[in-house]
Amino acid sequence: MESSWEITRRLARWALFLAIIAGLVYCVWRIRAVVMFVLLAVILTYILLPGVDWLCRTRNRHLSERGQRLIATLLVVIFCLAMITAMISLFAVPFSRELGEFTTFVRVNFGRYVGQLPAFLTHISETFELNVDLKDFLSRPDLTKLGSVISQFGAWTVQVASSSIRVALDVFLIPVLAFYFVYDYRSI
Repeated sequence: MESSWEITRRLARWALFLAIIAGLVYCVWRIRAVVMFVLLAVILTYILLPGVDWLCRTRNRHLSERGQRLIATLLVVIFCLAMITAMISLFAVPFSRELGEFTTFVRVNFGRYVGQLPAFLTHISETFELNVDLKDFLSRPDLTKLGSVISQFGAWTVQVASSSIRVALDVFLIPVLAFYFVYDYRSI
């Protein structure tokens, strides 16, 4: 049979172990954004490193080894950022144009479609066998809440735009870290 002192020591060890684990989990939770940025920068470094090594394969006698690596790193990072920018512009510009055309279409034709909505809903309720509650709902649509829905959407849009500034700064941090990782990865 163990003495009470041994049981107390064992419980104290487990409590200390659990406290250390909880502290580590808390620390990781608090720095999760930084860990994520560093992880993404390491992944980007892994992608860019072969290009830099390939450009540094032949020695240039006019440049030092670090100078040649700096120029190769700049060239590869600038090329990668140009490719990302080109891909975004190829997809974002047509999307924004289509979105602009859609909002113009909705703004111009909104009244006409809202005017046709009761007749359409009546047609639907007569054509299909609908539940009584659903027929009641469709027979008198409540458009009074439309303004509040639109204002909530506007508030959400402003919130997304303001948080986009933070995201843009975070996205800028990843290539900068990747640049330094690629440039001087041997000393890390």
